[in-house]
Amino acid sequence: MTETMAATAAEELLARREQLWLLRESTMEARPALGWQAFFADLWEAIDFPGKTRLRVGAPLGPSDALEIRDDFSSLRVDRETTAAALEMAREPGVEDGRVRVADGMISLVRRRCSHVIAVVDELKLLDPGWLDVVVCALQWAAWQGAEPEEMRDGLMRCCLGPGQFEEIGERGGLRFLNGYGFRSQQEANRALRWSAEPALVVLGGGFILLDSRLEETLIAGGSTLIHLMDLPRSQRGILRRYVDVYAVPSMEAALRKVLALSEGEKTVICFPAIGCGEVEALKLGSKWAAAVTERK
Repeated sequence: MTETMAATAAEELLARREQLWLLRESTMEARPALGWQAFFADLWEAIDFPGKTRLRVGAPLGPSDALEIRDDFSSLRVDRETTAAALEMAREPGVEDGRVRVADGMISLVRRRCSHVIAVVDELKLLDPGWLDVVVCALQWAAWQGAEPEEMRDGLMRCCLGPGQFEEIGERGGLRFLNGYGFRSQQEANRALRWSAEPALVVLGGGFILLDSRLEETLIAGGSTLIHLMDLPRSQRGILRRYVDVYAVPSMEAALRKVLALSEGEKTVICFPAIGCGEVEALKLGSKWAAAVTERK
C-alpha cells in the first residue's frame, strides 16, 4: 500500500468513529466472504458489551475484496486497506485516548493517558498469521462503541486466545499443520472452516466418536477432505460409501502418507483429535509427526 493510499485509508477509518458511536444498539446485515471477513465478523460478535452494534450474518458470499455491513440507513465497509490502516495507527507513538495501541508486544487500550493491556501479541493463535490488522481493527471499532479492555479480551478468548483455538504445529514441505483440539462441536468446526478461504484437509482421529452425524456433512459441505485416523466404528462406515473425499486409515503414519498424497502444493491441514467427544486420546502431533513429514518430502 502506497503512502497516499495509507493516508486515505486512515482518514476513512477515523471518519467511522462518530458513525460507530451513532450505530450503537442497532442491528446490521453482513454476508462475509470466507477467510478474514468471516473471522472479522465472528470476532466482532464475540466482543460482547452493552450497546454494541449486532450483526445479522447471512450466507457467505463468494470471493470479494471488502466486507459490507448495512442496514436501511447506514453502511460500513471493511477491506484490507482499512485494517492495515488500523494497525498502522495503533503502532504510532503518542496514541490518543480511546485508541487501541500495539507496542512492546502488547495490545492495549489507551484511556486517560494510561494503557490498559488487552492481550500479548504472541498469545494470539490466528488461522492466518497476518491477521493482526484484522484483530486490531475489530478491537478499535469496539473501543469506539464503548467496550472495556476486559470485554475485548473475553472476545479474543473466544476466537484467538487460549487452549480452545488453533495451535500451530509446524510447517513442513509446503504443508501447514494446525491443531484444532479445542473445536469439539459442529458449530465450532463450521466456524473454523469459515475462516479458511480454501478447502482444508481435515484429520479426525484418536478413537473419534460422532455424536452428531451432521458434523461430517458440515465439514464436507465446506469442501474439506476428511481423513479418519484409526478404523471407523460400524455406525460411521456409511459415510465412506457416500463420499469420495472421506478416507479411513489405521495409523498416524498412514494418515501422513494420505495427506501428502492428496496435497497439491501449499495446503493447510487442520487436525481435530477430538470432535464431539470429551475423552479421546490426543494425537501425537509433535516432533514425531514433523519428522515423519520431513522424511517423506
